[in-house]
Amino acid sequence: MMVSLLEVRSLRVGYRSDGGVSWAIDGLNFSVGEGEIFGVVGESGCGKSTLGLSLLKLFPPESRVEGEIVFEGEDILRLDEEKIRRLRGRKIAMVFQDPMANLDPLMKIRDQFIELLGVHLRLSKRDALRMATSGLEAVGLPLENLALYPFELSHLSLGKVALAMALVLSPKLLVIDDLISSLDATAQAELLKVIASLRCGSAITLLIMTQNPRTLAQLTDSTMVMYAGEVVEVALTGDLLSTPLHPYSKSLVRSASDRGAGYRTPCSIDGRASSPLNPPNGCKFYPRCFESMDICSMRQPNMVKLSRSRFVKCWKYYG
Repeated sequence: MMVSLLEVRSLRVGYRSDGGVSWAIDGLNFSVGEGEIFGVVGESGCGKSTLGLSLLKLFPPESRVEGEIVFEGEDILRLDEEKIRRLRGRKIAMVFQDPMANLDPLMKIRDQFIELLGVHLRLSKRDALRMATSGLEAVGLPLENLALYPFELSHLSLGKVALAMALVLSPKLLVIDDLISSLDATAQAELLKVIASLRCGSAITLLIMTQNPRTLAQLTDSTMVMYAGEVVEVALTGDLLSTPLHPYSKSLVRSASDRGAGYRTPCSIDGRASSPLNPPNGCKFYPRCFESMDICSMRQPNMVKLSRSRFVKCWKYYG
C-alpha cells in the first residue's frame, strides 16, 4: 500500500478585491503517494498554479487561506517562516511555467548553482560546481551551458536548467507547472523524456500540472482534473484518457485529441469559465455542459467514489 506523502484537505485560497473574494481554489481534497507521479490537468485559470504556490506557502498579501496541506505529517500552512524556508527547495521544489522565473537573468548558470548550493547546503564553490555538472548531465545538457547566461539559452535548455536546479537539492516532492506548454512538439517530447527519466533510480514524487491531458500519457500514474478551483474527476491516467466521465474531462480529452499531444495553444471548449467572484448556483460547469440536467443548475454535486481509483463530481453518477 502506497504511503501518502502529501494530503490536501478542504483547501480554499482566495484573493481579496473590491468586489469580494475570488476563490482560485475552492475546497480541494486529494492525496499523493510517496514515489507517485501525479498529474493535474485543467484550463488556464483553473487553479493549478495557485495550488503549486500553496504547497510552498507562497501567497500574495491579503490572501484568504483555509484548510490543510499535510506534507510528511506536518501542516505546511501552520509552519513558521524558518521552517518554511528550510522546506522550500530542500523538501518541496517547484519549476514554473516560465523557466526564467526560476533563474536570475544577470547571473551565469554556474554562479546560480553555486549560490543555490551555498545557501542551502553550505557547499564550497568546487563542490557546488561538481554537483552542478552532475545536474546538467542528468537532464542531458552539455556542460558548456554552465558558462552561459539564461538569455543565451533556448527555451528547451532553460527548461532543462530549471529542472536541474530544482533536482540538485534532492527534494522529496517536485512540482512542475506546465513547463512544456510553450515548446514545439519536438522539444516537448524531449523534455517529457527527461521528466519520465526522473523516476529511474529515484524515490522522488512528482506533481505535474498541464493544460493538455495527452502529455500525461505514459508519464503519470493518476490524474486529477480541475475546473474553477475544484476537483471534478480523479482516475488512473490511462482510464481518464480512454474513458473520461465528467463532461468537462470529456471536453478536455476531445480537444487534446483533435490537436494532438504537442499543441502549443490552449485547448478550446465552448463557453467561458464561471467567475470566481460570482459562481453559478449548482455545478460550476453547468453553463458550459452539454449533458446537463435540471438539478445541475440547483445543487452542487458531491464527489462520488466509483471504484478504488475512480472519483467523479457529477450528478450523472448518483445512484
